[in-house]
Amino acid sequence: MKKDLNMSDDFSLSGIWFLPENDKTLSGDLNYLNGEKISLNAYSLGKIEDINNFFSIDTLKPNVSKIDIILGQTNEKGLVTLYDCYNINSGVSVYNDSLLSPVLTRLPFNAEAILIGKHFVKKDDITFESIIIEFTNLNSWAPFLGHKRKLFFDNNNKFTGINFNYSLPDDIKIDLENGLKFNVLCSFNLEDFSRDKRVFNFVEKIKLEIGVKEPKNLDFFISTIHKLERFFTLAMLMPIYALSVRGKIKENHSNEKVVRNIVEIFYRANKIPANFNERTPKEMLFTYDDISEDLKTLLDNWFAKYELLEPILNLYFNVVYIEESDYINNFLNLAQALESFHGRIYGKNCNEKTGCKYKHCEKVNKTKNIPLIDRLKCLLIRHKEKIEKVITDLDDFAKTVSFNRNYYTHYDRNDPRKVKKGVDLFNLTNQMKFLFQLCLLSEIGLDEEKIIDLLSGKNIYRSYFQI
Repeated sequence: MKKDLNMSDDFSLSGIWFLPENDKTLSGDLNYLNGEKISLNAYSLGKIEDINNFFSIDTLKPNVSKIDIILGQTNEKGLVTLYDCYNINSGVSVYNDSLLSPVLTRLPFNAEAILIGKHFVKKDDITFESIIIEFTNLNSWAPFLGHKRKLFFDNNNKFTGINFNYSLPDDIKIDLENGLKFNVLCSFNLEDFSRDKRVFNFVEKIKLEIGVKEPKNLDFFISTIHKLERFFTLAMLMPIYALSVRGKIKENHSNEKVVRNIVEIFYRANKIPANFNERTPKEMLFTYDDISEDLKTLLDNWFAKYELLEPILNLYFNVVYIEESDYINNFLNLAQALESFHGRIYGKNCNEKTGCKYKHCEKVNKTKNIPLIDRLKCLLIRHKEKIEKVITDLDDFAKTVSFNRNYYTHYDRNDPRKVKKGVDLFNLTNQMKFLFQLCLLSEIGLDEEKIIDLLSGKNIYRSYFQI
């Protein structure tokens, strides 16, 4: 087994397993399957009573099948803690191939997380002062590149040598309003792959460290990771995953020396593809260099407004995760995302006092249901000066989106000449995407002038619009 495991790996750990409050042990195999499940098969060659003796309570009853902590001593990785475990079948399975074979009694469990490197006796003990996360594609989002190269040539322009110099870039440290400490860490690996030392591999790596003022539990950090995954998914316009997670624990020893231990963390999450295409900065919505001066503001607003924005983001990210060729579903998801954005951000409080310049809003807001066309017009007029660089006829755009949303939802017998298909639907969807991204980036604190400058230089829009 390789030394460093990632959440994209499938792996198995074998050893003995026991509960914190009981000295009875069982042998078993722990299996981690990327994107699927964490399962423990504990077993005993003997009577079913051996399984019963494993528990200090009658856990085999269907209504008592959940166990907070199971501890393990594994052959491959040493100390292991399983978090939030539950008996799959609320019982045991007994196998006996013949009368001469010993009875194999098996007790299967699923778990929510694996913690490698330490035994935690109680659920409340599982706290960390910070976590270090490696996200997919983060190296492309924040390409620090601390190296400098200088090539040398003679008078005949013949290459004679190279000077390679590397200085580790400074870490980026941001204190957020919610108490989180957001640190961007840079490190490098230099590996010699050749016995004759002719081949060297130099890799710069970017990771994030998220710290807190007081130690927080595992659920808090997993929730924080999920929010950051979505922030980077928005930034890079592709699904982003936490590839590795390591937790830091501060421990005081008897000699009063403070030691920070590192715990490897694996938890149930979306499946990480074996191969994923990396984005170049020009293919992203924004990179670190694009928003470095505004990063604190964006992250503060992202965390502060996340619960408000989450249902909207769910709809928008369906477009990111779905194949680009699925024009109809992408169109419908964006139509609903724009409708939901208006409803959750402005809703029935949309009027002149809240910055709305669409005079029809106050009249429409008195009705129970605000039509999509009016929600779109409201958003368009709020961002009129900027959006007209992409959508020249705002009224026609609102009517076209509303008509096609109704058609692709109900498939009414409407005028077929108004129905957008193929390339026309694709272009309409991209205009909607532009509007949504403008609204969302503005909502989390990015200046609209900067948004337009940002989007105008990106390949995702340059192909379609003259901005």
